Amino acid sequence: MNLKKTIKKLVVQVVMFVLGRSFQSASKLDFVIQNEISGWEDGMVVLMQVLPKGPSMCLLKKEDRIRYLGSGAKEKPNLIISFKNIESAFPVMAGLMGAEQGFAQSRMIVKGDLPVAMSFIRCINRLEAFLFPKIISRRILKRVPKMGLKEQIIRLRIYCTGIPLGI
Repeated sequence: MNLKKTIKKLVVQVVMFVLGRSFQSASKLDFVIQNEISGWEDGMVVLMQVLPKGPSMCLLKKEDRIRYLGSGAKEKPNLIISFKNIESAFPVMAGLMGAEQGFAQSRMIVKGDLPVAMSFIRCINRLEAFLFPKIISRRILKRVPKMGLKEQIIRLRIYCTGIPLGI
């Protein structure tokens, strides 16, 4: 494996870790994400992965919250979002393009309930608005949500406790 591919794989792996921890934290803090996941059945497992044998993240909806289970499916996933390869995943994960554009370019495959997949993508978009500065969010999101004081506090909590501690 060449150095460039190794770096891309590492970046995607780090981003998936950050997304997983952020999702877990935001599901406790943000009403929009709480409302979005309320329609998911309890015990739902979502797996986002890079084929073949690339980085992955596994999430579990339990008691109206999302739990980040780490990489790889610990349980049978109800929804699987697979990037075709590391070259397909890198621009989406590195914030160079939005998830919708990546899907439109056939960079990923969705296996499972499509409405839940769309709900998941809406949550990811919301997380990207929290994680990325506005200058990047404007390039990758169709609409950047307004970030008032409450959202700035949520953003700070995600950065300070959500990502490093998983709280």
